[in-house]
Amino acid sequence: MPEKICQYCGKAYYIKQYYADISKFCSRSCHDKGKVYKKVGTKPREARELRIKKRMSVSEISKALNIPYRSTASYVKQFPLSKDERDTKRLKKQEERLSKLIPKSTRAIMKRYRISHCEYPKCRWKVTLETHHVDGNHDNWNRSNIQILCPNHHSITPNYRNRKRPLAGVVKR
Repeated sequence: MPEKICQYCGKAYYIKQYYADISKFCSRSCHDKGKVYKKVGTKPREARELRIKKRMSVSEISKALNIPYRSTASYVKQFPLSKDERDTKRLKKQEERLSKLIPKSTRAIMKRYRISHCEYPKCRWKVTLETHHVDGNHDNWNRSNIQILCPNHHSITPNYRNRKRPLAGVVKR
C-alpha cells in the first residue's frame, strides 16, 4: 500500500493501490475541512466592478470572466456606458479589425476606398493603376500615405522606384 500525505492536516496515511492517484485527504473530516467551495454570487459582483472601475463593454467583461454574454448583460444593465464611451469602443474595434485586413494589392485598395481612376488631377486613366506610397515607406498602408496613380503619373513622383534614396556603400565626394 502506498503512503500519501494529507493535503489538509499533513499527516501521512496509507491508501489502497487503486485509490492512490485520486486520494488527497486522510479522512472524510479532513476532506470536508480542506475542500474549497466556490463562493456564491462572485461573478455578478466582479462584472459590476469591471464595468464601474474600468468601463469595459459587456463583451469584454464576458470574455474576461468567462461567463455568457446574456448573464453579463443582466449583471451590468444598471450601469450603462455613455454614448461617447460606446462610440470610442466601436471605433477602436473597427480600427483593430481593419488593421488586420490591410490591403496589399492595388485592386483591394481601389475597392475599399471606391477609387475607379487615377487620382492625379485631370487624369481619367482606368486601365492599369499602381499604388504609390507618398512618404516612400512601403510598410505604411494608411489612406493618407497611399495614392492610386496610372503608370505615367506614378513614374514622375519624386520617390518612384526608390529614386533619390542613398545607395548603401556608395560614398559621395
